[in-house]
Amino acid sequence: MDILATPVAGIKKDSASVWKASFVACGLIGFVACQWHELYILATVVIVLWAKASTRVEAYCYVLIYTICSTWVVVPAIIDYLSWGSGQAFILWAAAMPVIILPWYGLYRSDNKCLELRLLSLLVLTWIPPIGLVQFASPFVGTSLLMPGFGWVSVAVGVVLVSLLIRLSTTYGWQLPALTLAVVIGLSSYISQPQRIPGWIAVNTAVEVGGLNHTISGSLKALREVREVSERDRPAVAVLGESTGGYSVSAAEMILGRVTESTVIIAGGRIDTQQAVFKWTSNSSEIVYRQRVRPVLLGHMDGEREGNRTTIIDGIKVAPLICYEGAVPYPLASAMGQKPKAIVVMGNFNWSRNARYFERVLRSHVSAWGRIFSVPTIVAVNRRLANV
Repeated sequence: MDILATPVAGIKKDSASVWKASFVACGLIGFVACQWHELYILATVVIVLWAKASTRVEAYCYVLIYTICSTWVVVPAIIDYLSWGSGQAFILWAAAMPVIILPWYGLYRSDNKCLELRLLSLLVLTWIPPIGLVQFASPFVGTSLLMPGFGWVSVAVGVVLVSLLIRLSTTYGWQLPALTLAVVIGLSSYISQPQRIPGWIAVNTAVEVGGLNHTISGSLKALREVREVSERDRPAVAVLGESTGGYSVSAAEMILGRVTESTVIIAGGRIDTQQAVFKWTSNSSEIVYRQRVRPVLLGHMDGEREGNRTTIIDGIKVAPLICYEGAVPYPLASAMGQKPKAIVVMGNFNWSRNARYFERVLRSHVSAWGRIFSVPTIVAVNRRLANV
Protein backbone atom coordinates (compact mmCIF):
# COMPACT_ATOMS: atom_id res chain seq x y z
CA MET A 1 0.00 0.00 0.00
CA ASP A 2 2.84 2.38 0.83
CA ILE A 3 4.44 1.72 -2.56
CA LEU A 4 1.17 2.51 -4.35
CA ALA A 5 0.46 5.53 -2.19
CA THR A 6 3.82 7.19 -2.79
CA PRO A 7 3.39 8.12 -6.47
CA VAL A 8 -0.18 9.24 -5.81
CA ALA A 9 1.02 11.57 -3.06
CA GLY A 10 3.77 12.79 -5.37
CA ILE A 11 1.28 13.61 -8.10
CA LYS A 12 -0.89 15.55 -5.67
CA LYS A 13 2.10 17.47 -4.45
CA ASP A 14 3.18 18.29 -8.00
CA SER A 15 -0.36 19.35 -8.91
CA ALA A 16 -0.51 21.63 -5.89
CA SER A 17 2.82 23.18 -6.87
CA VAL A 18 1.61 23.84 -10.41
CA TRP A 19 -1.65 25.24 -9.05
CA LYS A 20 0.19 27.64 -6.73
CA ALA A 21 2.65 28.65 -9.46
CA SER A 22 -0.25 29.43 -11.79
CA PHE A 23 -1.87 31.69 -9.20
CA VAL A 24 1.43 33.52 -8.67
CA ALA A 25 1.81 33.90 -12.44
CA CYS A 26 -1.67 35.41 -12.75
CA GLY A 27 -0.87 37.88 -9.98
CA LEU A 28 2.44 38.94 -11.50
CA ILE A 29 0.92 39.31 -14.96
CA GLY A 30 -1.90 41.41 -13.53
CA PHE A 31 0.56 43.68 -11.76
CA VAL A 32 2.81 44.35 -14.77
CA ALA A 33 0.41 44.05 -17.72
CA CYS A 34 -1.73 47.07 -16.93
CA GLN A 35 1.26 49.35 -16.29
CA TRP A 36 3.47 48.57 -19.28
CA HIS A 37 1.71 48.24 -22.63
CA GLU A 38 4.65 46.24 -24.02
CA LEU A 39 3.73 43.48 -21.55
CA TYR A 40 -0.04 43.62 -22.00
CA ILE A 41 0.14 40.61 -24.29
CA LEU A 42 1.07 38.42 -21.29
CA ALA A 43 -2.59 38.59 -20.19
CA THR A 44 -3.14 35.90 -22.84
CA VAL A 45 -1.66 33.41 -20.36
CA VAL A 46 -4.49 34.12 -17.90
CA ILE A 47 -7.09 33.09 -20.47
CA VAL A 48 -5.19 29.90 -21.24
CA LEU A 49 -5.00 29.02 -17.54
CA TRP A 50 -8.71 29.79 -17.15
CA ALA A 51 -9.64 27.43 -19.98
CA LYS A 52 -7.31 24.67 -18.74
CA ALA A 53 -8.44 24.78 -15.11
CA SER A 54 -9.78 21.56 -13.62
CA THR A 55 -12.76 23.15 -11.88
CA ARG A 56 -14.97 26.20 -12.25
CA VAL A 57 -13.77 27.64 -8.94
CA GLU A 58 -10.12 27.25 -9.93
CA ALA A 59 -10.76 28.97 -13.28
CA TYR A 60 -12.61 31.80 -11.56
CA CYS A 61 -9.77 32.27 -9.05
CA TYR A 62 -7.19 32.65 -11.84
CA VAL A 63 -9.13 35.56 -13.33
CA LEU A 64 -9.93 36.99 -9.89
CA ILE A 65 -6.27 37.12 -8.85
CA TYR A 66 -5.32 38.72 -12.19
CA THR A 67 -8.11 41.28 -11.78
CA ILE A 68 -7.17 42.11 -8.19
CA CYS A 69 -3.51 42.63 -9.07
CA SER A 70 -4.32 44.69 -12.17
CA THR A 71 -6.84 46.99 -10.47
CA TRP A 72 -5.22 47.72 -7.10
CA VAL A 73 -4.63 51.31 -8.27
CA VAL A 74 -8.40 51.82 -7.95
CA VAL A 75 -8.22 51.77 -4.13
CA PRO A 76 -6.07 54.91 -3.66
CA ALA A 77 -8.04 56.52 -6.50
CA ILE A 78 -11.33 55.93 -4.63
CA ILE A 79 -9.79 57.30 -1.42
CA ASP A 80 -8.71 60.53 -3.11
CA TYR A 81 -11.59 60.96 -5.58
CA LEU A 82 -14.47 60.27 -3.18
CA SER A 83 -12.66 61.42 -0.01
CA TRP A 84 -13.39 58.07 1.61
CA GLY A 85 -11.47 56.29 4.30
CA SER A 86 -9.11 53.49 3.30
CA GLY A 87 -11.43 50.87 4.83
CA GLN A 88 -14.47 52.06 2.88
CA ALA A 89 -12.49 52.20 -0.37
CA PHE A 90 -11.10 48.72 0.14
CA ILE A 91 -14.54 47.27 0.88
CA LEU A 92 -16.04 48.81 -2.27
CA TRP A 93 -13.17 47.53 -4.41
CA ALA A 94 -13.15 44.07 -2.79
CA ALA A 95 -16.90 43.73 -3.27
CA ALA A 96 -16.92 44.96 -6.87
CA MET A 97 -14.05 42.93 -8.35
CA PRO A 98 -15.56 39.43 -7.83
CA VAL A 99 -18.86 40.65 -9.32
CA ILE A 100 -17.23 42.18 -12.40
CA ILE A 101 -15.69 38.86 -13.44
CA LEU A 102 -18.78 36.69 -12.90
CA PRO A 103 -19.08 36.06 -16.68
CA TRP A 104 -15.79 34.13 -16.46
CA TYR A 105 -17.37 31.88 -13.84
CA GLY A 106 -20.55 31.31 -15.82
CA LEU A 107 -18.91 30.56 -19.19
CA TYR A 108 -16.30 28.09 -17.92
CA ARG A 109 -16.36 24.49 -19.13
CA SER A 110 -14.00 21.70 -18.25
CA ASP A 111 -13.65 20.75 -21.94
CA ASN A 112 -12.95 22.69 -25.14
CA LYS A 113 -16.48 22.56 -26.51
CA CYS A 114 -17.66 25.85 -28.04
CA LEU A 115 -14.37 27.41 -26.90
CA GLU A 116 -14.22 30.14 -29.55
CA LEU A 117 -17.85 31.09 -28.99
CA ARG A 118 -17.35 31.26 -25.23
CA LEU A 119 -14.25 33.44 -25.61
CA LEU A 120 -16.03 35.81 -27.98
CA SER A 121 -18.95 35.97 -25.56
CA LEU A 122 -16.59 36.86 -22.73
CA LEU A 123 -14.98 39.58 -24.84
CA VAL A 124 -18.34 41.14 -25.65
CA LEU A 125 -19.66 40.87 -22.09
CA THR A 126 -16.55 42.47 -20.61
CA TRP A 127 -16.21 45.25 -23.21
CA ILE A 128 -19.78 46.56 -23.40
CA PRO A 129 -21.81 48.19 -20.59
CA PRO A 130 -22.14 47.65 -17.76
CA ILE A 131 -18.88 45.71 -17.26
CA GLY A 132 -17.09 47.56 -20.06
CA LEU A 133 -17.46 50.77 -18.04
CA VAL A 134 -15.33 49.47 -15.17
CA GLN A 135 -13.15 46.66 -16.62
CA PHE A 136 -9.52 47.69 -16.26
CA ALA A 137 -6.78 45.62 -17.91
CA SER A 138 -9.07 43.34 -19.91
CA PRO A 139 -7.16 40.15 -20.84
CA PHE A 140 -8.64 40.44 -24.33
CA VAL A 141 -6.61 43.57 -24.95
CA GLY A 142 -3.63 41.24 -24.52
CA THR A 143 -4.98 38.65 -26.97
CA SER A 144 -5.61 41.40 -29.54
CA LEU A 145 -1.89 42.21 -29.41
CA LEU A 146 -1.04 38.71 -30.66
CA MET A 147 -1.45 40.15 -34.17
CA PRO A 148 -1.66 43.94 -33.74
CA GLY A 149 -2.23 46.55 -36.37
CA PHE A 150 -5.39 45.26 -38.05
CA GLY A 151 -8.09 46.68 -35.78
CA TRP A 152 -11.13 44.49 -35.31
CA VAL A 153 -9.42 41.77 -37.34
CA SER A 154 -6.69 41.73 -34.67
CA VAL A 155 -9.37 41.41 -31.98
CA ALA A 156 -11.05 38.45 -33.72
CA VAL A 157 -7.81 36.73 -34.75
CA GLY A 158 -6.47 37.16 -31.22
CA VAL A 159 -9.40 35.14 -29.88
CA VAL A 160 -8.78 32.44 -32.51
CA LEU A 161 -5.06 32.30 -31.72
CA VAL A 162 -5.56 31.97 -27.98
CA SER A 163 -8.14 29.22 -28.54
CA LEU A 164 -5.58 27.48 -30.75
CA LEU A 165 -3.00 27.70 -27.97
CA ILE A 166 -5.49 26.14 -25.58
CA ARG A 167 -6.23 23.26 -27.96
CA LEU A 168 -2.53 22.71 -28.64
CA SER A 169 -1.85 22.45 -24.92
CA THR A 170 -4.52 19.75 -24.69
CA THR A 171 -2.91 17.71 -27.48
CA TYR A 172 0.80 18.33 -27.04
CA GLY A 173 1.20 19.52 -23.45
CA TRP A 174 2.59 22.91 -22.49
CA GLN A 175 5.94 22.92 -24.30
CA LEU A 176 4.74 23.63 -27.85
CA PRO A 177 2.11 26.25 -26.88
CA ALA A 178 4.59 28.01 -24.59
CA LEU A 179 7.18 28.15 -27.37
CA THR A 180 4.58 29.34 -29.88
CA LEU A 181 3.36 32.06 -27.52
CA ALA A 182 6.92 33.21 -26.84
CA VAL A 183 7.62 33.53 -30.59
CA VAL A 184 4.36 35.40 -31.20
CA ILE A 185 5.05 37.79 -28.30
CA GLY A 186 8.54 38.42 -29.64
CA LEU A 187 7.30 39.16 -33.16
CA SER A 188 4.38 41.32 -32.07
CA SER A 189 6.65 43.58 -30.06
CA TYR A 190 8.38 44.64 -33.29
CA ILE A 191 5.30 45.39 -35.38
CA SER A 192 2.53 47.96 -35.31
CA GLN A 193 4.24 50.76 -33.42
CA PRO A 194 2.17 53.80 -34.53
CA GLN A 195 4.11 56.98 -35.25
CA ARG A 196 3.39 60.33 -33.66
CA ILE A 197 0.82 62.61 -35.25
CA PRO A 198 2.90 65.00 -37.38
CA GLY A 199 2.89 68.46 -35.86
CA TRP A 200 1.03 67.46 -32.66
CA ILE A 201 2.54 67.75 -29.20
CA ALA A 202 1.34 66.99 -25.66
CA VAL A 203 1.87 69.65 -23.00
CA ASN A 204 1.65 68.25 -19.46
CA THR A 205 0.71 70.71 -16.74
CA ALA A 206 0.85 70.80 -12.96
CA VAL A 207 -1.53 72.59 -10.60
CA GLU A 208 -1.17 73.65 -6.99
CA VAL A 209 -3.75 71.80 -4.92
CA GLY A 210 -6.30 74.18 -3.46
CA GLY A 211 -5.57 76.95 -5.93
CA LEU A 212 -5.92 77.94 -9.57
CA ASN A 213 -2.30 78.84 -10.23
CA HIS A 214 -0.90 76.70 -13.06
CA THR A 215 2.71 75.78 -13.59
CA ILE A 216 3.41 74.36 -17.02
CA SER A 217 5.93 71.52 -16.87
CA GLY A 218 8.68 72.09 -19.39
CA SER A 219 6.83 75.09 -20.85
CA LEU A 220 9.85 76.53 -22.64
CA LYS A 221 10.55 73.22 -24.37
CA ALA A 222 6.87 72.90 -25.28
CA LEU A 223 6.77 76.41 -26.72
CA ARG A 224 9.90 75.74 -28.79
CA GLU A 225 8.27 72.62 -30.22
CA VAL A 226 5.09 74.55 -31.01
CA ARG A 227 7.05 77.21 -32.86
CA GLU A 228 9.06 74.61 -34.79
CA VAL A 229 6.05 72.68 -36.04
CA SER A 230 4.16 75.91 -36.74
CA GLU A 231 6.82 76.86 -39.26
CA ARG A 232 6.35 73.67 -41.24
CA ASP A 233 3.82 72.93 -43.96
CA ARG A 234 0.87 72.35 -41.64
CA PRO A 235 -0.45 74.02 -38.48
CA ALA A 236 0.63 72.71 -35.12
CA VAL A 237 -1.76 71.26 -32.56
CA ALA A 238 -0.92 71.42 -28.86
CA VAL A 239 -2.86 69.05 -26.58
CA LEU A 240 -3.26 69.88 -22.90
CA GLY A 241 -4.76 67.82 -20.10
CA GLU A 242 -8.20 67.67 -18.53
CA SER A 243 -9.27 70.71 -16.46
CA THR A 244 -6.61 72.99 -17.98
CA GLY A 245 -9.27 74.86 -19.95
CA GLY A 246 -11.71 75.40 -17.12
CA TYR A 247 -9.97 78.01 -14.94
CA SER A 248 -10.22 81.79 -15.04
CA VAL A 249 -6.77 82.01 -16.60
CA SER A 250 -6.42 78.80 -18.55
CA ALA A 251 -3.14 77.18 -19.45
CA ALA A 252 -4.36 77.00 -23.05
CA GLU A 253 -4.79 80.77 -23.27
CA MET A 254 -1.42 81.31 -21.61
CA ILE A 255 0.24 79.31 -24.37
CA LEU A 256 -2.01 80.60 -27.14
CA GLY A 257 -0.88 84.18 -26.58
CA ARG A 258 2.77 83.22 -27.10
CA VAL A 259 2.73 81.11 -30.27
CA THR A 260 2.03 81.70 -33.93
CA GLU A 261 -1.50 82.26 -35.16
CA SER A 262 -1.63 78.92 -36.96
CA THR A 263 -1.50 76.92 -33.74
CA VAL A 264 -4.58 75.00 -32.60
CA ILE A 265 -4.95 74.30 -28.88
CA ILE A 266 -7.18 71.54 -27.51
CA ALA A 267 -7.70 71.02 -23.80
CA GLY A 268 -10.19 69.68 -21.29
CA GLY A 269 -12.51 72.01 -19.40
CA ARG A 270 -15.66 71.86 -17.32
CA ILE A 271 -19.14 72.70 -18.55
CA ASP A 272 -21.62 72.64 -15.67
CA THR A 273 -20.89 69.27 -14.02
CA GLN A 274 -19.41 67.63 -17.11
CA GLN A 275 -15.95 67.62 -18.61
CA ALA A 276 -15.60 68.64 -22.24
CA VAL A 277 -12.87 69.16 -24.84
CA PHE A 278 -12.34 72.72 -26.10
CA LYS A 279 -10.61 73.78 -29.29
CA TRP A 280 -8.96 77.19 -29.49
CA THR A 281 -7.58 78.96 -32.52
CA SER A 282 -6.29 82.51 -32.76
CA ASN A 283 -9.80 83.87 -33.34
CA SER A 284 -12.32 81.27 -32.13
CA SER A 285 -13.12 78.61 -29.57
CA GLU A 286 -15.61 75.74 -29.53
CA ILE A 287 -16.57 72.56 -27.71
CA VAL A 288 -15.70 69.52 -29.82
CA TYR A 289 -16.44 66.68 -27.38
CA ARG A 290 -18.32 66.02 -24.16
CA GLN A 291 -17.38 63.26 -21.75
CA ARG A 292 -19.49 60.12 -22.24
CA VAL A 293 -18.33 57.94 -19.31
CA ARG A 294 -17.67 59.28 -15.83
CA PRO A 295 -16.01 57.48 -12.88
CA VAL A 296 -19.07 57.60 -10.64
CA LEU A 297 -18.87 54.56 -8.36
CA LEU A 298 -19.11 51.72 -10.91
CA GLY A 299 -19.20 53.97 -13.96
CA HIS A 300 -21.85 56.23 -15.43
CA MET A 301 -22.62 56.56 -19.13
CA ASP A 302 -24.44 59.51 -20.68
CA GLY A 303 -26.54 57.91 -23.40
CA GLU A 304 -27.47 61.23 -25.00
CA ARG A 305 -23.85 61.77 -25.99
CA GLU A 306 -23.16 58.35 -27.44
CA GLY A 307 -23.07 59.72 -30.98
CA ASN A 308 -20.31 62.16 -30.06
CA ARG A 309 -17.37 59.75 -30.35
CA THR A 310 -15.07 61.41 -32.89
CA THR A 311 -14.36 64.92 -34.13
CA ILE A 312 -12.23 66.64 -36.76
CA ILE A 313 -9.24 68.62 -35.51
CA ASP A 314 -6.77 70.16 -37.94
CA GLY A 315 -8.18 68.00 -40.71
CA ILE A 316 -7.67 64.74 -38.80
CA LYS A 317 -10.51 62.57 -37.50
CA VAL A 318 -9.66 61.89 -33.87
CA ALA A 319 -11.24 60.01 -30.99
CA PRO A 320 -11.01 62.38 -28.01
CA LEU A 321 -11.31 60.80 -24.57
CA ILE A 322 -11.25 62.37 -21.13
CA CYS A 323 -9.21 60.67 -18.39
CA TYR A 324 -11.22 57.67 -17.09
CA GLU A 325 -12.57 56.96 -20.58
CA GLY A 326 -9.09 55.96 -21.72
CA ALA A 327 -8.61 53.38 -18.94
CA VAL A 328 -11.59 51.10 -19.69
CA PRO A 329 -12.55 49.22 -22.89
CA TYR A 330 -16.00 50.52 -23.83
CA PRO A 331 -15.23 54.18 -24.67
CA LEU A 332 -12.24 53.16 -26.79
CA ALA A 333 -14.02 50.25 -28.46
CA SER A 334 -17.06 52.36 -29.34
CA ALA A 335 -14.88 55.20 -30.67
CA MET A 336 -12.86 52.79 -32.81
CA GLY A 337 -16.11 51.82 -34.52
CA GLN A 338 -16.04 55.24 -36.23
CA LYS A 339 -12.53 54.62 -37.63
CA PRO A 340 -10.58 57.58 -36.22
CA LYS A 341 -7.08 58.34 -37.45
CA ALA A 342 -5.76 59.12 -33.97
CA ILE A 343 -6.60 58.72 -30.28
CA VAL A 344 -6.27 61.85 -28.13
CA VAL A 345 -6.62 61.48 -24.36
CA MET A 346 -6.69 64.25 -21.77
CA GLY A 347 -6.21 63.27 -18.13
CA ASN A 348 -6.40 65.04 -14.81
CA PHE A 349 -4.62 63.68 -11.74
CA ASN A 350 -4.31 66.72 -9.51
CA TRP A 351 -6.87 65.19 -7.13
CA SER A 352 -4.72 62.15 -6.29
CA ARG A 353 -1.62 61.61 -4.18
CA ASN A 354 -0.99 58.37 -6.07
CA ALA A 355 -1.64 59.72 -9.57
CA ARG A 356 1.53 58.33 -11.12
CA TYR A 357 0.17 54.77 -10.82
CA PHE A 358 -3.18 55.55 -12.39
CA GLU A 359 -1.50 57.66 -15.09
CA ARG A 360 0.68 54.70 -15.99
CA VAL A 361 -2.41 52.49 -16.32
CA LEU A 362 -4.07 55.10 -18.54
CA ARG A 363 -1.06 55.48 -20.83
CA SER A 364 -0.55 51.72 -21.07
CA HIS A 365 -4.17 51.01 -21.99
CA VAL A 366 -4.33 53.77 -24.60
CA SER A 367 -1.00 52.72 -26.14
CA ALA A 368 -2.19 49.11 -26.41
CA TRP A 369 -5.34 50.17 -28.29
CA GLY A 370 -3.22 52.37 -30.52
CA ARG A 371 -1.10 49.36 -31.46
CA ILE A 372 -4.13 47.15 -32.06
CA PHE A 373 -5.68 49.63 -34.50
CA SER A 374 -2.36 51.03 -35.76
CA VAL A 375 -3.33 54.63 -35.00
CA PRO A 376 -1.18 57.26 -33.29
CA THR A 377 -1.96 58.11 -29.69
CA ILE A 378 -1.28 61.27 -27.72
CA VAL A 379 -1.85 61.65 -23.98
CA ALA A 380 -1.64 64.94 -22.08
CA VAL A 381 -2.17 65.12 -18.33
CA ASN A 382 -2.71 67.69 -15.62
CA ARG A 383 -0.88 66.63 -12.45
CA ARG A 384 -0.62 67.66 -8.83
CA LEU A 385 2.61 69.56 -8.25
CA ALA A 386 3.74 67.07 -5.60
CA ASN A 387 3.56 64.27 -8.23
CA VAL A 388 5.67 66.01 -10.88
